[in-house]
Amino acid sequence: MPGLFDGIRNGISGIMTSRRQMEVTSNNIANAANENYTQQVAQLSTSNTIYEGSSPFGQGVEIRDIERIRDHLLDEQIWDSASTAKGQETQSKWLKRIETVFNEPSEEGINQALSDFWEAFSELSVAPENFATRSTLITKTEYFTTLVNGVDEKLVNYVEDLDTEIGQFLTDINALAEEIANLNKYIFNVEIDQFSKANDLRDQRDAAIEALTGKIDVRTKELPNGMTNVFIDQHPIVYQDRNEDLVTRQDPLDVSKLQVIWEHGDTDFNPTGGEMQGLLQVRDTIIPAIQASLDSFSSTMISEVNKIYANGVGLNGETLLESQLGFGSFQVNGLDITNSTTSLNLVSAGSYGAFHVSFYDSSGDSIRTASIVVDNDDSLDDIVQKLNNIRGLNASTISSTTNNGRLRLELDTISGSNSLGETSFAISNNTGGYDSSGFLDLVGFSQTAKSTNTSTTAPVLTGVDLSTLQTQLGEPNVADVMSHVLNLSGTFTINMFETFSETAGFTDGNHMQQLSVDVASTDTINSIMAKINALTANYGVSVSLNASDQLEVTTTSQTDANDEFVASGGTNFVRLSFANTYQSPSVSTDTPPSNYNSFGDELDFMATMQMNTMFQGSSASDIAIDDNITGAAKIHAAHKLAPGDNSLALDMVELQHSRVAVSNQFTIGEQYQTVIADIGSDVRQAENLADNEKLVLEGLMQARDTISGVSLDEELGKMILFQRTYEANARMIRTFDEMLQELLQ
Repeated sequence: MPGLFDGIRNGISGIMTSRRQMEVTSNNIANAANENYTQQVAQLSTSNTIYEGSSPFGQGVEIRDIERIRDHLLDEQIWDSASTAKGQETQSKWLKRIETVFNEPSEEGINQALSDFWEAFSELSVAPENFATRSTLITKTEYFTTLVNGVDEKLVNYVEDLDTEIGQFLTDINALAEEIANLNKYIFNVEIDQFSKANDLRDQRDAAIEALTGKIDVRTKELPNGMTNVFIDQHPIVYQDRNEDLVTRQDPLDVSKLQVIWEHGDTDFNPTGGEMQGLLQVRDTIIPAIQASLDSFSSTMISEVNKIYANGVGLNGETLLESQLGFGSFQVNGLDITNSTTSLNLVSAGSYGAFHVSFYDSSGDSIRTASIVVDNDDSLDDIVQKLNNIRGLNASTISSTTNNGRLRLELDTISGSNSLGETSFAISNNTGGYDSSGFLDLVGFSQTAKSTNTSTTAPVLTGVDLSTLQTQLGEPNVADVMSHVLNLSGTFTINMFETFSETAGFTDGNHMQQLSVDVASTDTINSIMAKINALTANYGVSVSLNASDQLEVTTTSQTDANDEFVASGGTNFVRLSFANTYQSPSVSTDTPPSNYNSFGDELDFMATMQMNTMFQGSSASDIAIDDNITGAAKIHAAHKLAPGDNSLALDMVELQHSRVAVSNQFTIGEQYQTVIADIGSDVRQAENLADNEKLVLEGLMQARDTISGVSLDEELGKMILFQRTYEANARMIRTFDEMLQELLQ
């Protein structure tokens, strides 16, 4: 049966328990400001009860454990939210930095530089031959390309900065993982030896895990032995008391970037949250997307401007043109052209396109225009051959170790083939066809009608009976009419069109040749006929007087099996006209070919190879004014070499308002503005997501503070309770002691 000593023992257990509870309370109060501290509570239990018969006898109280007040489910929610918040915050921070790179809207941004570029062409259209205006265009173009290059360079530098920051973060992540692994070991050793929870060490481990979740999204699993495993996307970064480092290596798919891999070679590293995920998202997704948008804008700018500009001419014509690109460095319809023999498919199967070269004399007057016809099967070699067969033009490809197959066009000044006074050329459709002399009207030729021959018969254009001019010219007979000084001056043209591509019932063949015939005030019909007949040797054109006293113009010119123009001996005769009848057809069947656009290059071939262009390059990193624009005289304002011609400048002004970008949805300016708008939208969205996640995290942290944090009021209340309990147990011991003294006496 329990006695007085048992009562004393119960009191002693109460005193010891109260003292220990007071110590726990003291520790809680001391750590009230420690954000990594978890409130601790002494968990009490009744000491083993003694049963004698039907009567239980209590043995006092004991402290079963000192526990942390911790909601582990809430911890998981906080860690998840912290990872998401830090990831969004990182993206928001970097997006704001990227937004400042573009410096929009401002007077120094790309948008303003683009507007200035268009305005420079507008000013050029007003004064197409003014050197100051031309120089201004060069300056504005160079400034625009410099800005685009600069933005791209800064984005590239940001990727390098991100790589550096990623490396620093990996150092922090690895250090935290090592700390957690070491704490696992300490916790295990303490708890297995002391048979109690290592609360302070567990607080340190939770703090390390929480710091880690801010840097990278992790999952945790506590083991029965007290250790906690930590996983990144199912890969353990901490396994009990060991950790595996994350390291970097050069990305095999992009040597300009670092790739994050596991120390032992596993490349399956896919963080879903934290600052690391934010950095990788910015580096691998956000910046590349912005670069792609800027590249697309730059590519559109290069392509669309060059399509127009390549069909122009400077103030003096050209004697030499070289393309910036060769095979292996340009595409046609999205396909890489890697050699000179691959079919270019510049036109669709079954259709044709023309390429026109106009020749000028030293005064800038048009002498002739020669054309080639290209089909879908033609390769670069085929086109070079056709161009080389144009009389007076040497065409070749340049062999180079760095840029092989560049196209070269050069005026032939050696062979004597430019026998009509040609001193320069231009890629220009100078084939309007005209008679500024009045000669054609005088002798009764129709200026707009084509010859009605077939492909197997020679063409003939016939004038009126010259006897009808006797009265008008005051001459007694046709012979005197032929030798009469006409006192006319000007120029008329003779045009030839191929027949092999004609649609049945239509005269829609491509233009092949235009020859200019100058008429002087001292010329007679005889002398003009001599000028025309002088073209026979090289172009097969001749004129004669028939039995009805009518002038007849004909030609032996044909196209051969390769669709090339020959003066004779081909397979299909051409048609004749004194004008490019597509511009003013006399009959409804005289229609232009399907690809006709009045430009010198109907195929965009030169723009594709960047020849005679405004821009070179292909993206934001290398867009630049063409190296061949060496001065103001090289600037193109005109499609034809003619005084005051501003047609190209006007086309460029019109391009500013044309929807040519993004599947013809936007203008070039709108395409750039979309890039800026998308960045702004991304910045606002990232800010909102970061702010929202921050609010969620703050709410969860407040909930945890309510549960796990130290309340001074609550602890002071406990202190009073434990003090009273201590005093009561001491009084109980004193009472039992007095009873024992009474018994002994």
